[in-house]
Amino acid sequence: MEYTLHAIQTHVGGAVDGNADAAIVGVNALELAQSGELTFAESTKYAPQVQQSRATAFIVPPAFPAVTGRTFLRVENPRTAFIKALYLFQAERPQSSGVHWLATLAAIPEVIKQLKRPRRKSPRTAKR
Repeated sequence: MEYTLHAIQTHVGGAVDGNADAAIVGVNALELAQSGELTFAESTKYAPQVQQSRATAFIVPPAFPAVTGRTFLRVENPRTAFIKALYLFQAERPQSSGVHWLATLAAIPEVIKQLKRPRRKSPRTAKR
């Protein structure tokens, strides 16, 4: 799944500083992010890692210093915004069909009562 940074900004809030049309295909940790990925830096102490990172865009606080050639999504709480962005890229689980192995029946006591009752002999078997 691919989103533009502008689409992500619409979902998480904040303001884009840089290329709003940057294509984002995933999210990753700051030290692991590659081209096409979004990451975050919570404070200015991560500025050196941002400069070295291969990420396409970064979620940062408003006071984060500008870095030439980097695209930022400036938000009040970068960690929360990153978590919101994670949900955009979360793979949907396939819906399985059938009965779940933990499924129970509401009428279990009634079923047990039915099983405990003595069976009546059918007219055919009674005469034999």
